[in-house]
Amino acid sequence: STLDRSSAASDVYKRQAWRVVLGPSVSLGLGALPGPAAVLGLAIGAERSWFRVETEADLWLPREERLAGEMGGGTMRLWSVTARGCGVPSLGMLRFPICAGLQAGQMSGEGQGVSNPQRATLPWVAAEARAGLRVDVHSNVAVRADIGGFVPLVRPGFTLDTVGPVHRAAAVGGVAGLGLELVFP
Repeated sequence: STLDRSSAASDVYKRQAWRVVLGPSVSLGLGALPGPAAVLGLAIGAERSWFRVETEADLWLPREERLAGEMGGGTMRLWSVTARGCGVPSLGMLRFPICAGLQAGQMSGEGQGVSNPQRATLPWVAAEARAGLRVDVHSNVAVRADIGGFVPLVRPGFTLDTVGPVHRAAAVGGVAGLGLELVFP
């Protein structure tokens, strides 16, 4: 029927046209800071058919590290901006982004429990790979789940002068999270 053809043509157009994607996320991150950390993110990007490019800003909430048997330790924080490209196979209302990207930002640490605590800020650069699931719950809204890993190309570390090493980012880390996506035609 005519209605079916125009609906199918509209679906083809949506897959072929560039669409803006905006989405907040909440994740659990491991490996960058001491112990598991909550990560708040906001991504903006564009997708077309099976391809997506996006930029995501992430804020890792502060984590403390105390040295065993010592009074000293520190509080570490991390923020980063990621540029990534993704292939996005789909099946009906399900999309499966498979992405690679590069993170850049800063990790900061502040000493605690010592007579002269210092604060240091070091660069954060990491390569990442990520896979996800997007479920379209409305024509312009999707629920998302992601899991990924990263390898710091620079491994920031923090030391207390009188005590010794407090924390150094792991050689490999990961994130897993949930979020929403708003899609604008």
